[in-house]
Amino acid sequence: MKKIIVFCNLFFLSTINSQAIKEKFNINAGIEYRITPFDFDSSSKRYPQSIEYNRDKQLAGASFLLGIDYLVARNLKIGLSQSIRFDDKYYSDNENKMIEGSFFDTHLDVKYFFKILNKDFFVLAGYSFMNQNTKYKETTVFQSDENGDPISSASIMNSFSFDAYKFGVGYNYKKFNFVLGSYYIMKEHNFSNFGTSAIGMPYLQLNYNVFKF
Repeated sequence: MKKIIVFCNLFFLSTINSQAIKEKFNINAGIEYRITPFDFDSSSKRYPQSIEYNRDKQLAGASFLLGIDYLVARNLKIGLSQSIRFDDKYYSDNENKMIEGSFFDTHLDVKYFFKILNKDFFVLAGYSFMNQNTKYKETTVFQSDENGDPISSASIMNSFSFDAYKFGVGYNYKKFNFVLGSYYIMKEHNFSNFGTSAIGMPYLQLNYNVFKF
């Protein structure tokens, strides 16, 4: 009889632990739309571009996301997500065409959940590694011949990648959540030719909770 009671207790505890574990992780899929970025200062000064590209078009647009959230406490989650989008990168004089390709963003964030009028809301703050997979060769010509062909030049590898802070306010509805927020791109970015100290990049996001485990 004692063995049966012990077995039942162990089974009950394992069931509770199993249920708790299932509620720890959420797998989410979604779409994010970034609105045209804006500069934080009023400077209209522009510097020469080493290559031809459109900053606003490159940073704005839709991307697809896949992520995982981990429940740290009752109202607190830590999230990791990866997004991908396809867009124009830059214009290549050598190939005489616009170079297109995939852009990858990695996001780390913390979400705090609370209720207003019995509705589920949350705020988030995070850090993002953006515009990955955007390397390009930047060539500086020091001397050219009569035909305009370079005699002496130097090339370096550059990138449109940058880091950004991420902020947002969200609302949960069943398996969906909606987020309105903005990225804050710091001064040390690769768009300094626009003469701005920092860049804001508003976004809208829709996520769906695919499953829990």
